[in-house]
Amino acid sequence: MNKVFIICLALVLNLSGCQQASETSNNQQTMSEEPASTGNEYGFYIGTYTNESSKGIYYAVFNADDGSMSAPLLAASTGNPSYLAKNDTHLFAVNENNDSGLITSFAIGDDHMLKEEGSTSSEGMYPCYISVKDDLLLVANYGGGNVLSVALTEDSQFGITKTYPHNGTGPNTERQEAPHAHSIIPMPGTDFALSADLGSDKVYQYKVKDDGLELVDSIAITAGAGPRHIAYHPRLPVMYVINELNSTIEVYLWNKENNDFKQIEIVSTLPAGYEGENYCADIHVHPSGRYLFASNRGHGSIASYEIGDSGMLELKGHFTEGVRWPRNFAISPDGGYLVIANQQGTSVITASIEQTGVLTATGHSIDISQPSCILFE
Repeated sequence: MNKVFIICLALVLNLSGCQQASETSNNQQTMSEEPASTGNEYGFYIGTYTNESSKGIYYAVFNADDGSMSAPLLAASTGNPSYLAKNDTHLFAVNENNDSGLITSFAIGDDHMLKEEGSTSSEGMYPCYISVKDDLLLVANYGGGNVLSVALTEDSQFGITKTYPHNGTGPNTERQEAPHAHSIIPMPGTDFALSADLGSDKVYQYKVKDDGLELVDSIAITAGAGPRHIAYHPRLPVMYVINELNSTIEVYLWNKENNDFKQIEIVSTLPAGYEGENYCADIHVHPSGRYLFASNRGHGSIASYEIGDSGMLELKGHFTEGVRWPRNFAISPDGGYLVIANQQGTSVITASIEQTGVLTATGHSIDISQPSCILFE
C-alpha cells in the first residue's frame, strides 16, 4: 500500500458519508459554498496568540501536490484568537483573555478575508475551544471551568447564551485545583457532545438540544491524567481521549444501547525511556479510520499509531523534524498530510502521511508568530 492508495481511500470514505467526522475533533471543518480549494489546493485559517508579533487570524493556501503553503495573509485583526470553528458563511473565534474571554463572529468574504460582525462574552476566563453543532456554538472555558452554548440566528448572529458549570478537582494540586474545561466536541451522527475537563479528570457528556445542552453523564478518567481533547473513530463506536498531564491516550468503546463507555486500552504518547517534561495537546483520527496522530509538547513530536479492527492502537513512530511545541494540527482534506502549528516554534510545517501512518518531512514551512489552531475551509 502506498501513499496514493491512502489518499484515494480517504476520499472514497469521505464521499460515502464518513465526512461526519469533520464535525468533531478534526477542527469542525465544513466546506464553504464557494470553497478556496481548486484542484489540489486548499485554503486554511490560522489562529494565533497575539502577545508577540501576530495580529490575529491568518489565511494561507495548502498545496497537496508537495505539502507547500503560501505566505500567510492577515485575514482579521483580533486579540488572541486561539481556537477557530466555522459554518458555511461565518468563522468564529474564541479570544483567550484572562480577564474577559470573548467569542467573535466574522463573515467570510469571497476573497477569504474576514469581516468582524460582533462579539459576546464567553462567560469565563481563558476560552480555549469552540465547535459548531447545527445552530449552536459550543465553547469551553479553561479558566472558568465551564462550557456554554450560544444560539445562532439564521444569519449566524449571536442569540441566547447558556452556561454549564463543571465541578471537581484532581490530585495534581498545581493544575487540578479546580475544573478546567478544555474542549467540547460533538459526537458525529448523534445528538451528543463530549467535554474533556483537565481539572476534574472527567469527560462530561451532554445532549445537544435546540435551545442548549443537557448534562447526561460524566466519565471518570485516570486520576491525575488531565484530559484535554477527544477524537472519534469514523466508523467504530470508539473514542480516544488525550491526557495532557500524564502523556497518555485512553481508548473507550461506546455502547450506544445503554450509553456506556468502557475503557479498553491506555497507551503512552512518548517513546520508551523518555524522562523529560511533556504536555500532550491535540489528537486526530485519519478519515480512513486506519491511523491516529497525537502531539507532544516537551518531547516535541507527533506520535503516530495504526488503529486495529477493534479500535486499539499500535505505536508506529514519533515525527520530530521541525516540531516545536505542537499545540494543534489538522489533517489535510485530501488525507495525505498533517499541517502542524508550532506555538513556540513560530511556524506552521507540513508532514506527509506515508504507509502505515508514518510521517515524513516535506521540508515546507511558513513563518508565523505563536500559531495555535489550523482550520481548513
